[in-house]
This record gives sequence, C-alpha cells and structure tokens, in this order.
Amino acid sequence: MPASALSLACTRLTLGAAPLSLALAALTLAACGGGGDGSGSDAGSFELGARDTGAADAGPDPLAACLAGVTPLPNAAYASTNRFESADGTITLAFVIQPDPDSLGTSGTAVFVARGMALSISGTLHCLTTPAELDYQVTHHNFDDTLSVTVADTVYTWKVDLEDYGAVPAYTLTIAPPDTQTTVLPLTALGCSTEPTTHRCFGASS
Repeated sequence: MPASALSLACTRLTLGAAPLSLALAALTLAACGGGGDGSGSDAGSFELGARDTGAADAGPDPLAACLAGVTPLPNAAYASTNRFESADGTITLAFVIQPDPDSLGTSGTAVFVARGMALSISGTLHCLTTPAELDYQVTHHNFDDTLSVTVADTVYTWKVDLEDYGAVPAYTLTIAPPDTQTTVLPLTALGCSTEPTTHRCFGASS
C-alpha cells in the first residue's frame, strides 16, 4: 500500500514517513487502533521535533509555537500532528489529534479527539487550544473525518476524503462565513507524524 494512502487496517501503521514531527511523550497504542486501553501516563507539552519541513534557518514556526501550548489528553496512547496549506499559500494549518482512551474504536476506526489547531490566514495566526473550540467528527474507518473551528463567526472545516483502503486521500478546507457564500479550498498536505511513531496520521507529504 502506498505510503500516502490512509491505511486503517488492523496493524500499527502510519500514512508513511513524513518530514514533520511532533515530539510528545505519549504512549504507544496497540494495534487495531481504538482509543487505547487507558494504560500509560500523562505527557508533557507538544513541540515540533527535528523533522520539520522548513529550512533549518527559516526562523520560528508560528504554528509550532501555537501547538506548544496544547495540553495532552491524559493516558492517550499517541499524538498525531498534521499540517496542510492552501494552493496559494495564504492559509496554513496544523492540528493535533489523539485517540480517546475512554472510547472503544474498531480495527478500522480510531476515535480521535482534537487537542489543538493552529490556523494562519494571510499571516494572521489563530491559535485554538481549548477543547470546546475544536469539533472533531469521527466517521466510519475515518474516511470522511472533519475538524471544525470558528474564528470571528466564520466556520473553518478541515476534511479528509478517502474513497477506500489504498486510495490517495484528498483534503479540503471549507470556509463558511455567516452572511456570504461558502468556499471550499483544496489543501496540500505538508506532512504528518505521530509520537510515538508507527501510528495513524493524516497528510503525509510523500
């Protein structure tokens, strides 16, 4: 199966090696990805690791700075960081999700909970790290999962669209202002990673 495919089979897989790393001391989830068995310990803060996509001298990453303030979900087995941008580069976003240790998934569905999103729009960063601000919707086999946030009365919804196992996922951002037309933008995957590694993430760049 290609590294860029969203493999949700009953194995400990990720979508492939990706350049972006989230160094979170969370614990490893057993195969057949549900929410985990609840074993483990609390983790520290989130921070991006050595496999960042940017050049070494590119300066501070505002998305990373935002996600550094995310509070990990206690006893979650792993953390997944996922990063995307619009075709014109005016919108970039990154978010952290973790499997809910209190929910039972299946061999093909992980019950993810969003812990933080960094959303940069034309250079203005919106940092959302309060659980109430993050609306993650789990779907069958995670084929159509969404994550929605509201900024200044405008709803931004990230979405994955995967037709079947082995297919290449597509990603979009729907922008729904309160009084004007909704816009759907295709997103380019910049990278994803999990900590510990070999787990599920969206947005592998290869």
